[in-house]
Amino acid sequence: MKRRREDGSIACIRSGVKISSVLLLICIIYWSLVTSNTLHVQSLYKEPRKYVYEPVEFRSSPNDTEWHQLEDMRWERSEDSDTSTKLLMKRKNLLLRMVKNSERLRTLWEEELSQLAPRGVVMSAGTQEQLTNAFASMFVLRNVTESILPIALCHYGEVSEESQMFIKQHIKKVQFIDMSQFPYPEYHLEVFDGHPGPRSREDGYMVKILALRAAPFKEIVFVDVDSFPLDDPYKLFRLPQYVDHGSVFWPDVWKGKTELYEFFNIAKDSPWYKDGDIGEWRERVGKYYDEEDGEWDVDGLNSEAVVANQAEAGQLLFNRERHWDVLEILLLLNMHHNITYHVPGTLGDKDTFRVAFALAGKVHDYYQVPIGPLFGMVDFAKHGVPDNKPRYRTLGNVQLHPKGHMVFHHKTVEKLPATGDPEYRVWPIDIVTTPMSEEQGRNMMFGGSEWRALDKGWFQWGFLEYDIKYIICGFNCTCSLSEMHKIDKICTGRTEQQKNLFDFAFPVTAVKVPDGHPARKGSAALARAYDLLPPEGI
Repeated sequence: MKRRREDGSIACIRSGVKISSVLLLICIIYWSLVTSNTLHVQSLYKEPRKYVYEPVEFRSSPNDTEWHQLEDMRWERSEDSDTSTKLLMKRKNLLLRMVKNSERLRTLWEEELSQLAPRGVVMSAGTQEQLTNAFASMFVLRNVTESILPIALCHYGEVSEESQMFIKQHIKKVQFIDMSQFPYPEYHLEVFDGHPGPRSREDGYMVKILALRAAPFKEIVFVDVDSFPLDDPYKLFRLPQYVDHGSVFWPDVWKGKTELYEFFNIAKDSPWYKDGDIGEWRERVGKYYDEEDGEWDVDGLNSEAVVANQAEAGQLLFNRERHWDVLEILLLLNMHHNITYHVPGTLGDKDTFRVAFALAGKVHDYYQVPIGPLFGMVDFAKHGVPDNKPRYRTLGNVQLHPKGHMVFHHKTVEKLPATGDPEYRVWPIDIVTTPMSEEQGRNMMFGGSEWRALDKGWFQWGFLEYDIKYIICGFNCTCSLSEMHKIDKICTGRTEQQKNLFDFAFPVTAVKVPDGHPARKGSAALARAYDLLPPEGI
C-alpha cells in the first residue's frame, strides 16, 4: 500500500515537472519573441546618431561646369517677370544636367546621408504660433500614438534656450536645427534674398522645403506643425507603396489644375493631361458647371475630362537617400517662388513636389494616396454653443491610410494661438465626413445661398444641420471607421463620382467618432498640451 502511494507521488511529481517544463518553455519562447521584436523596433528607432553630425559643404570640383555657372548666378534676380522667368529656366536646365551627370554632387550626397539616422519626424517653424502648434503636434505624437521616432524641429532664426528647455521637458528625443546656420548650397539662388529670415506666407513655404534639405534623417515623415498624427507614423514606412516608390503624399479636396507642367514643357506628365497615363488616383467626372451658360454641362469635351486631386502637403513621407535629386529640383522650384507660386492654379509648395519628380524623370515614383480627405467636425449643438455659427464646424482635413483608417488630422482651421488664452477652447472631433468631393468642399467653405441670405459673411467653414446625413456605424449602417472610403457606397449607395455632382453631393455623409478613437484622443491631447503653455507662450 505504502509502495503504491509512493509511486503515485512520484508520478504526480513527474507530471508537475513536465507541466512546469512546458510552461517554462512557453515563457522562454514568448520572452524571446518579445525581446527580438523590441530589439528590432529599437534598431529601427535609432537616435539621431551618437556621434556629432557635421553637415557637408557642397563645393564644386574644377570640372563641374554647370555647377560653376550656377554659382555665378547665385545672386542674379530681376524685377522684370520675363527676365526672371528666363533666369529660372536657365538655372533649371543647368541643374537638371548637374544632378544627372555630376559625380561630385552624388558623392557629396552619399557622404552627407551616410552620417544620418535612418528615420525620423521633421517639422519646420518660423513664428511663435508655429512653435506653439509644433509643441502640440509633438505632444500628440508622444502621448496618443506613443511613437518613439526621433523628432527634428527645423527653424529659421533663433529659438530661445527657455523655449527649447520647455519643449524638451515635455517631449523626449527632440532636437532643434537652426537652418540659418545650415550650410546653404551656393549653386542655388540665395535664400530669402539676403534677408535674415521669413517675412511672408510664401517665405513660410520655403522654410518647409529647407527643412527637407536640412533634415538629419535618411527617410522622413514631414508634418506641418498644425498636422497631428493619429497613428504611429513609423508604420507608414512599411507601406508597400512607400517601399516601391520612396514617397507618399496625400490629396487635397480641390481638383483645380496647376499649369506648372505646361510652364516647364512637361504637360504629358501632368495628372490633368487627357491622353496620358491617368494613374490609379484619377477620376472621370461627367458633369461640369459652365460659368458662361450658368448650366451643368453633361455633353461634349467636358464629359471626357479627367480631373485629379491636388496635393495637400501638410504631411508626407520622403526617402532622401533615394530621391536626393528630386530634393535638389524641389529647392530650385521653391526658391523661385516669385514665379512658380504665381503660375495659374498653383498655391505654395504643395504641387511643386510632383513637378519636381516629373522634372527628375521619376513621375511614377510620386505616390499619392487615392482616397480624398475627410473633414473632422465639431457638433456645436452637442456643446451648447449659441446658434450663430454652422451647426457642424470644420476642424480641418483628416487624411487616410490607403486601407481607409485615419492617420493624420491637419488642423487647417482653428489653429492654436501663439499664447495661452484662457478663453480659447480646443474643440473635439465629434464627427467625420466620408471622403469629400470638391463640390462638397466648396459648400463647406463658402456655404450656399441660405448662408449668405443670413448675412453670416463670406466663409461658412462648416455645414448647416440639413447638409449632413448622420450615421452611427453598427446602429443604422453596417460600416467601420477603419474603412472610411467604403461608407458612402455601403450606407448611401453613392459613388465618389456622383459625390462630385451637384444633384448627388448632398446631404454629406458623416459618422460619429466614439470617445476611445484616436481622433478623439488627439483632441483631448491637444487641449492638455495647450493647458501646459505659459500665458506668454513658448
